[in-house]
Amino acid sequence: MTDKEKTPVDYLVINELKKQSLTISVAESCTGGKIASLITSKPGASSYFKGGLVCYSESSKINILNISKDLIEFKGSVSKEIASEMATNAKLLFNSNIAISVTGNAGPKRGDLKKKIGTIFIGIAKLSGVEVYKFYFSGDRNNIINNAVKQSFNLIYKELIK
Repeated sequence: MTDKEKTPVDYLVINELKKQSLTISVAESCTGGKIASLITSKPGASSYFKGGLVCYSESSKINILNISKDLIEFKGSVSKEIASEMATNAKLLFNSNIAISVTGNAGPKRGDLKKKIGTIFIGIAKLSGVEVYKFYFSGDRNNIINNAVKQSFNLIYKELIK
């Protein structure tokens, strides 16, 4: 096993951000700030972390992240389009090199959400544009959230080492 295989992916992301002198910001919904928390738990985070928002409600997505109410009504809060807008607008708001967004339905109830429990969209905005990834995670709420956080770091890392 190599050192990189032993190192948690959040450390790998932070090392790459530092090495490449890049900054990152986050816009989280269903992960509730866990991505930002992991990023800021490392010393020197202010050199690469520009900031983050937890926009859990539709109103915060509209009023803080400037996402169109019509888009939310048409596509739903848990959608590729909303993940894309969240990442794009976080990147602009914080003036970061890269931004990540997460929106999804972590359950345990579907409520008024149209998307199946475990549906997660992760958006990554960078200079060249935005990519959005869709996942289905199973298990309880904590498992779904933890998988979304882990997958977010995996995606950021893959993007950084391209």
